[in-house]
Amino acid sequence: MYRHNAKKHKRMLLKLFMPEEFSEQDEREKMINAHACRKVYLFMPLIFGIILFLMGLYPFLADTFPSYPMLLLFIFPIAQITIYYLSVRNKF
Repeated sequence: MYRHNAKKHKRMLLKLFMPEEFSEQDEREKMINAHACRKVYLFMPLIFGIILFLMGLYPFLADTFPSYPMLLLFIFPIAQITIYYLSVRNKF
């Protein structure tokens, strides 16, 4: 009885820290999630290249827009989330 309760508590704790997109219920959701994650992974070199190119423009914008590098750093996770969301949305 103690072992069963410990497992249940462990799952609840794991579910608390697990992102919502990784809580698949069936095989179709697992397949959709795997496809979306793969698509994000394949787009990352392209996004990284674009950010590097835009970072090269920073010396010309340093005086007028000093927070330009921080803006470019925020593009990376926003691009990941957007690609994932659009990929999942197209599958449903």
